[in-house]
Amino acid sequence: MIAPLRLDARLFDPVGDLRAWTGRPRVVGKRQPNLNERLTDATTSWQFNLAN
Repeated sequence: MIAPLRLDARLFDPVGDLRAWTGRPRVVGKRQPNLNERLTDATTSWQFNLAN
């Protein structure tokens, strides 16, 4: 299944270990680069699945 994703979407890592956290737990993890930055990054590895 492929879901549409906006090019200006803010992407985040999953929340890390919350056991060592005091106070209100985080809702999101560390911010990831947006899709335009990933597209122009030469170190991005792309995977293609042609199993249709």
